[in-house]
Amino acid sequence: MKRVAISAVIIVAAVIYSIFAAVFSSVKADEIKAITAQIDKSYMLYRQTHDLDIKVDAIMLASRLEAVSERFENSVSLFVRDDRLSTLEYSAARVKHLIEFESDEVAAELETINEQVETISESERPYWYNIL
Repeated sequence: MKRVAISAVIIVAAVIYSIFAAVFSSVKADEIKAITAQIDKSYMLYRQTHDLDIKVDAIMLASRLEAVSERFENSVSLFVRDDRLSTLEYSAARVKHLIEFESDEVAAELETINEQVETISESERPYWYNIL
């Protein structure tokens, strides 16, 4: 009977851990997506108006994105393999430099970040193909 109770506790703990990981990664992914949308909007406005204040705002948002993605990596590294997270952090670090040099690749890099975050979030959701 003790073995059954211990097994039940382990299963319940695993289910709680899985639910927490899915919810946590989803919330943080939404936060990163919101920041990337703000950067995209700000940078596109700068490209149209060439107002340096808007460019500075985009750079500040890019710095915030970098900090949030670093915290995301540190907290989600318990659940997710490191190779997925390192590419996310690299992409987030690139955005600030791309904005500073007024590159045309900013939108593509932001889209890459959104796809990476979505992939990480999807991999933590308890679908049958993630479990088996």
